[in-house]
Amino acid sequence: VKRSQTRYSETDFRARLSVVFLTFIITGIMAILSTIPVMTKIRDMYYRHRASSSYDSLSIGWALGSAEKLFIVLASFIFCVIFQLTASMNDSIYRGMIGFWWVKLFFPLKCFQT
Repeated sequence: VKRSQTRYSETDFRARLSVVFLTFIITGIMAILSTIPVMTKIRDMYYRHRASSSYDSLSIGWALGSAEKLFIVLASFIFCVIFQLTASMNDSIYRGMIGFWWVKLFFPLKCFQT
C-alpha cells in the first residue's frame, strides 16, 4: 500500500481545522432552526398536559429527545458529506466541483419535485 507523504504547513492545517469547526457550527444552527417550528407547536401541548397533571417535563423531554435524535443525526450526516465534497477536503478539484454542482443543481430539483 502506497501512502502519500503530504506535509501541510501550519496555515493549511489551521484552514482545515476551521472548516471542520464551521461544519459543527452550521450543523448546530441547522438543528436549532429546524426544531423551532416544531417546538412552538409542542409548547401548547406541554402546557395542556402540565395543567391537567398528565405528564411532567421530564417525560416530555425524553419523548422529544428520542423522536428528534434520528433526524438530527441523519441531517448532520447528509450535511457533512455534502459540505466535505463541496469544500474539496481531499485536494481533488474535480470531486469538489462535482459536489458543488450537485448541491446547486441536482439536489434542489430532487427536493422540490412534485
